[in-house]
Amino acid sequence: MLLVGLAVFVTAEISEDFGGNHEVNLKQGWNLVSVYAPSSDLFDVRRGNQDLINSLSDKGITAIFFYDKYNSKYIQLYPDNPNKESDVQNYFANMGDPEQGGDIGRYGAFVNSAVWVYSKKTRSLEFYSVDGPLYVKNVKLRSGWNFLTITPEMTDKSLKDLEGGCSITNAYLWDEDNQQWGTISNLLDDRNILNNEGGLWNGLIVKVSNDCSMGGSSITPPPLPDTVINLPPETTPESSDINFPETIGEFTLKSKNTNDKTECGELNGNTVCVQMSRICNFR
Repeated sequence: MLLVGLAVFVTAEISEDFGGNHEVNLKQGWNLVSVYAPSSDLFDVRRGNQDLINSLSDKGITAIFFYDKYNSKYIQLYPDNPNKESDVQNYFANMGDPEQGGDIGRYGAFVNSAVWVYSKKTRSLEFYSVDGPLYVKNVKLRSGWNFLTITPEMTDKSLKDLEGGCSITNAYLWDEDNQQWGTISNLLDDRNILNNEGGLWNGLIVKVSNDCSMGGSSITPPPLPDTVINLPPETTPESSDINFPETIGEFTLKSKNTNDKTECGELNGNTVCVQMSRICNFR
């Protein structure tokens, strides 16, 4: 499966700022960058893809790893290894294909993710994206750690602005200059941190306690009351105590049948229940 193989279903959700030519800076050593940055053929499982090998070699890239959040492990995408094909296919099987009814949120998490890239030298890396990343409202996070890319949508926004229905409990940026993590867990409401310390098309990791969706509103309406509200009933005589005529003209009561029931409805926003009795006379 190719990274560009899932483009048709999601084109309507792509921001105009996301598609096209982009650029990200690599430092010598490990870098955390957009999944699109190294190559659009990155997830091609054909062994010995010489075009991919030549392209990455020319860019001075010697290793690429992708985090499989479904199995909590890294997949070595480059150089090739014997497990790449099975690992990649297993990941996509867990993610599901949105063209076949799969969850768009899982696909969004994939195209908005970041990969580890080891570069032999400091350089600028130009790349092209056609099918993502998507708006963060289409990104579903899984409980635990998740890899994300800083996209144009995140400009001048904090993680609190972007978390939507999620509750981000921890977050880190990768400091490629010092080759170490830098926590931003105490800066989740800072609207400059992603721009100034992260940078467009670089990656970050966030931790959530539950599976959730980013970007959407987390506002919910008030809950229903624990018990049904009944208005005080009026005094109703027992059906056996009701007085009624036993003769009407030429007709005489031969028997009686009482059918009791309770009916409920809405009155001024409250549920009102009324007990009713119906008496039938027969000739």
